[in-house]
Amino acid sequence: MCQQLRHQLAGYFSPIQLGVGTPGGSGAAVHATRRFIEAMPDGHVVAKLDFCNAFNSLRRDQMLRSVLSAVPGIYRFCHICYSNPSILKFDDRTILSQEGPNQGDPLGSLLFCVSIHPDLLRLQSELVAGFMDDLTLGGPPDVVAADLDYISSIQDGTGLRINASKSEIISRG
Repeated sequence: MCQQLRHQLAGYFSPIQLGVGTPGGSGAAVHATRRFIEAMPDGHVVAKLDFCNAFNSLRRDQMLRSVLSAVPGIYRFCHICYSNPSILKFDDRTILSQEGPNQGDPLGSLLFCVSIHPDLLRLQSELVAGFMDDLTLGGPPDVVAADLDYISSIQDGTGLRINASKSEIISRG
């Protein structure tokens, strides 16, 4: 099912989200960013963003809505898996996991990418390259800043928070 869905969604994600359905997607993201930086005019910037504990922070209600919209054929399966907290056992302790795809879920990467892709499509930067939970934006500072503001504005809805200590801005000039 994962292979079929990855191939099915490759066109949906490309060229923005390279983490699912794009063989060599991480290399493609790196090369696109490198080419952008090499040709970047003075005054432009590149923002490399990291999200805090991204997969474990993604809101499941958001994830399920995204699956229903983008991949309705697997919605009922995902609803069974994620509409209620997952029960995790550690020694004699029980922990309820209520956010994000379960660790080790073969669909986890796809579920994450499907969930954030509609928001990536709204970004206006000249460069928008996502590889799972790593996002790179590039362009004029005001446009990149507006995209960062947008990402910050949807944090409550997605559960994703920018990790400023692991993010960076690259500028020229």
